Amino acid sequence: MGIVGSINYYSLLVQGPGDVSDSHWEEILRSVVYHGEAENDPDAALDALQSILFERSDEWLGTRRRIIQAAVSASSNSTRRSDYCLTSLRSIALEASREALRERESPELSVVRRQAADYLRVLYGDKVLVTARMRSKKGHDICSMWGLASWGENWRTREPLKDFDQVKRALPIIMRTYSGKGIIDYATVIPSYIQMILEAYGAPLSTAQITSLIVARISPPLFRNPVSPEDEELQGNLDGGGYLDGYTTLPTPEEVLVQKQLHQSFFGVLSERESKVFQLKEEGLSIDQIAERLGCSKRTINGDWKSICDKCKQVLEKTC
Repeated sequence: MGIVGSINYYSLLVQGPGDVSDSHWEEILRSVVYHGEAENDPDAALDALQSILFERSDEWLGTRRRIIQAAVSASSNSTRRSDYCLTSLRSIALEASREALRERESPELSVVRRQAADYLRVLYGDKVLVTARMRSKKGHDICSMWGLASWGENWRTREPLKDFDQVKRALPIIMRTYSGKGIIDYATVIPSYIQMILEAYGAPLSTAQITSLIVARISPPLFRNPVSPEDEELQGNLDGGGYLDGYTTLPTPEEVLVQKQLHQSFFGVLSERESKVFQLKEEGLSIDQIAERLGCSKRTINGDWKSICDKCKQVLEKTC
């Protein structure tokens, strides 16, 4: 490989590690596996490093190819290309280490994160999404940013249509199923939900930010160990993401009602006034406020709300 003195990580990815000496391999391990937070779970970090260097699966070959192409685009300088590849390898090792920790804290959360990442790649392969590797706002790590292909060539410079808190409130709840298919019906929910998130935000988002919104809207909520440190990467720029602060409370009846999967079957059985009552209730208005807004008595609105809840239960029993 022609590596003398220090490792050229660009050459390592392009040519492979076939003739790396033991001393150079130890340097790679120190620089990638036993670097920073990745050493919190070195076994997982090492598995990720070995996968990207030795695995021949489409997933890992694609990852290796994307890093190499991004390094070429970033600079023509050999040292800078090497630095870019090293940073990318560290990022992969760090994420593997964090994922192993998440798996121990909450297997359900770990599954959702993996599924979200998998479907981002599927949507990219289907040319629904575009992606690019960028430095985060902190400037010291690299993350994948995603946008809609329909946004065109200037997708990376788009400005958000809403802030994160507005987007989260506007997103429908994702109901967890109990029919043996897993936490939620990934095949029908996550791909369309990812597109919905990007359409609502109107600008590129990172993998962690998209995953945060998905996890925040799952009902009943996914739990994690309340003594675990907050995951800054997953939290991203989100405000009010209380699900990372410990055990969350079970959702209110209003939250249980609002779900995209049941939109047609649920809203189809509501009367026009019941639909208005539900929308106002979702906005946080009290029964008294709704009655005043619609010019009805409190008794009438209470009756409408009871009817809404009864219809919701009927739809849930048929669907879940």
